[in-house]
Amino acid sequence: MSVILHLDMDCFFAQVEELRYPEIRGKPVIVGADPRRGRGRGVVSTANYEARKFGVHSAMPISRAFFACPDAVFLPVDFRHYGAVSRRIMNLASCFSAKAQPVSVDELYLDLSGRSFLEAEALGRQLKARILEEEGLTCSVGIAWNKALAKLATSLKKPDGLTVLRPSELEARVWPLSVDTLSGIGKKTAARLEQVGVRTIGDLAKTPVRTLVEHLGVSGFYFRDLAWGKSGAELSEAWRAKSVSREHTFYQDTANAVDVVQTVYGLSERVLRDVKNEGVFFKTVGVKLRFSDFTTLVRSKTVRLSQSLDIVTSTAKSLLLPLLAGKKVRLVGVRVSGFVDAQGQKTLG
Repeated sequence: MSVILHLDMDCFFAQVEELRYPEIRGKPVIVGADPRRGRGRGVVSTANYEARKFGVHSAMPISRAFFACPDAVFLPVDFRHYGAVSRRIMNLASCFSAKAQPVSVDELYLDLSGRSFLEAEALGRQLKARILEEEGLTCSVGIAWNKALAKLATSLKKPDGLTVLRPSELEARVWPLSVDTLSGIGKKTAARLEQVGVRTIGDLAKTPVRTLVEHLGVSGFYFRDLAWGKSGAELSEAWRAKSVSREHTFYQDTANAVDVVQTVYGLSERVLRDVKNEGVFFKTVGVKLRFSDFTTLVRSKTVRLSQSLDIVTSTAKSLLLPLLAGKKVRLVGVRVSGFVDAQGQKTLG
């Protein structure tokens, strides 16, 4: 039987900032855009638990976060620093298993198959202790027999928690939970399920699959399997981000094409720095524009395999300018994708 460990750093960005600035510990900390005393643009990236007590959460408009918690410490996002800390944590975690799959800057899975759940729990505690000792950061860990339930286990005790779910505990510990505890079931899906009397994971497990398919389409098969503790998803050792992007929200909507293009140049430099840190080449460049009426346009173009800043900026500019047409811009973004690692590029060359 598989034994999977899921690790999730607690309020990662905020924790890292509290390490850099010890004087803000114990205070509400919100990492994201500048709130400009309630007139700021952009969203919250991370809020620590003190800020969450005021209802602040990730992806909340920064202006709403300010009015919810005006006395919070607001800090800008420092992706470069967070990335460096993340790489150290991922390298440390990979020492605990030959099969490790990072899924984001603050989250990963380890395959501990071949060990008992008791042994996996001991390893989880060792991993938590190492991260705390070496990085000064807490994390939450979940252990189960597949990825979906390991992630669910992590969510049951946060922050700084460790939860183990065994197959024999499925009905007693998993089925009573709300159906939206399962990863992939959001508010809209949960609302559709409630129409047929499905409120808990146990309800989901006991509902005829035909009924689920009628309301959810083919996803009904997948979610019912999850409710029964079945999942075919395996860890991928060769995981890598499929794209790198950066966005900027203007404090005031602008129709000035020069301002927009200059912002694109700055975003392109940050994107290319991330690409080089990853050791990859890209073959697609894209842009994103959001106008004052919240209409959003996305365009992309395939280019020759490259690590060139000139290619990013010139391609982004050529995609961007025809879309402006004097309209007021709220947000602009640059994205590169279609990665090939540096070793592969050398071989192609």
